[in-house]
Amino acid sequence: MVPSFLSIWALLIPWTLIQASFGPWILNITYNDEMTKVRSSEKLLSFLLSGPLQDENLILIYNQVISNVVDINRVLHENSPSSASITTALQDEFIKDIYPTSFLRGENQVVIFIFGEVRTPFLNQLINETDWNPTYLILISADANSEASDLIEHNVVQRSTYICLFEWKKIRGHDKFNVYTSFPFIENGLRYLIGAWDPSSGLNFQRLFLDRFRTFNGAVLDLASWCDDFPLVYVNVSDDCVGCNLDALSIIGEKLNFTYTVEKMSADENWGALEDGVWTGMLGDLAYNGRHLVVNYFLVNYERWRDFDSTYPYHAEGFGFMVRKPSPLPRWRNIIYPFNSWMWGAILVCIVVVIFLFTSFLTGTSGRADDALKGSMWVLAGALRQSVVKDFDAEWQRVWLTFWWFGCFILTTAYTGNLIAYLTIPVYPMRVETTRELAADKLRITMQDYGEFVPEALKRSSDEDLYTIGLKLDLFPIEGPLELQYQPGIDRVMARSHTLLETYSYLMNLQVQFKVLQETYLMKTQIYSGHLAWFLPKNTPYTSKISSLLSRLNEVGIVPSLFQNHFRSVTASNQDDKKNLASDALGIEHLQGAFLFLIVGLAVSFIIFLGEFTCVRHLPKK
Repeated sequence: MVPSFLSIWALLIPWTLIQASFGPWILNITYNDEMTKVRSSEKLLSFLLSGPLQDENLILIYNQVISNVVDINRVLHENSPSSASITTALQDEFIKDIYPTSFLRGENQVVIFIFGEVRTPFLNQLINETDWNPTYLILISADANSEASDLIEHNVVQRSTYICLFEWKKIRGHDKFNVYTSFPFIENGLRYLIGAWDPSSGLNFQRLFLDRFRTFNGAVLDLASWCDDFPLVYVNVSDDCVGCNLDALSIIGEKLNFTYTVEKMSADENWGALEDGVWTGMLGDLAYNGRHLVVNYFLVNYERWRDFDSTYPYHAEGFGFMVRKPSPLPRWRNIIYPFNSWMWGAILVCIVVVIFLFTSFLTGTSGRADDALKGSMWVLAGALRQSVVKDFDAEWQRVWLTFWWFGCFILTTAYTGNLIAYLTIPVYPMRVETTRELAADKLRITMQDYGEFVPEALKRSSDEDLYTIGLKLDLFPIEGPLELQYQPGIDRVMARSHTLLETYSYLMNLQVQFKVLQETYLMKTQIYSGHLAWFLPKNTPYTSKISSLLSRLNEVGIVPSLFQNHFRSVTASNQDDKKNLASDALGIEHLQGAFLFLIVGLAVSFIIFLGEFTCVRHLPKK
């Protein structure tokens, strides 16, 4: 049945009357709520600019909704301090524009993100922007109908070390801002309600940004580690992973209330390098497998700085070379080692010149030819430190021989003092000590193939010596039990065919572990020296916390002390070697040069004796 015209009017008239009576009131409620929201947001923003943030450099990011209802320019004009800079940007413009890295991360700026509704697309676009990580981040929600507190759990927001969220709410006719922060290691603390904002509460910068990582509340950090990195991380006799870096981490863990787990080797059995844009080894576990920290031997370089967070450096070291000592020179030559060849030559020249001059003057003044032989004997007596009983006739003879004998006394004293050392300590040929000498030497280089960057770096090096060393590099695989994995490298070193390339401190450990401390030495030159640091995933919010505590331990000497504690075995071995060396009594092998010299002298004397004896027998008897 089609309704009549009167029926339709009968339905419309009541609705028209209701709208005429209550419509303005309903619209007024909506309008008043919006105005309250605007006034509250402007009031909060003014409070922050003129109060806790008045001396800070700011970046204010807002969406189009806020720009339509909040007069941002007026608020900034009324509250902008002259000593700080303020940068404003709409969300879409901020994504498109290119800002310096200092604007996107670090402590130089405080970022304020104000929005009218929860709009995660903006944050989602920042997920792949690794440069985005402001230390101080403020979120202001001006929309009471959305759960802005969920936004604080977003991955991009959680990058910041300090977070503060102001969420506008209207409860029982009263509008207010609830203040949130995030404590990720506290149960139910990822979205932690601090309370309601009160303009009269005296909120300052420190109270605005609470320390989110004052405690880790018993959390367990999973380390990406390799327990064959003496003295940083290694396996002890009990098959437990220990080391000076684990000791330092334990101290930090006691302070922050966390523990950690250790892996004896990386998942892919590589150390950690960038290969075809993908990280391998421990750094790969850190980047892709959910590990929290790496405390093994890693130098700070550009690629690691770009893709990971790092602590402040705690130690400086490089890669060294272990070389077997050359065979000692013959012991019988010890009597000539106190002076080098130039010194021996100078002494012989002086003796010849002095004999020639002295005998020339002597025969010229006396007129007797036999004085030349006597003068020569007087000069040689001083050189051999023999006494001379003679009453010289002329004053010039006394003065001449006095200065000559005094000079000979100094030379023979120096020779005798230096001779003691050469009689007890073996003398070696010149050692290889620099990369240039190593590149020119016939020795090859060997290194364990565990995925370190050094082999490729050597082959790509622009330094001619390092490039040559890279061409002579022979890698050996990781095989056998942990304590014997370096046996192939040690065997090559002991065969004098190779030098072993490894981190300097680890080479010191290998010398003791394989008992080759007396047979090998470490070259003075180190390559790829740099600063060691701990590494964390990119944009980890507690990096600065761990870095600060590690730096404190280093500054007060605890880290160097822990480092030395794990080298006590090396120090003890060196001391024992010095004691044994000092207590050795001189034997025939030390003085064989003197005995050989005596034998030669006796042989020459015997030959002269035979000659004289023969001549005397054939002379006619008187």
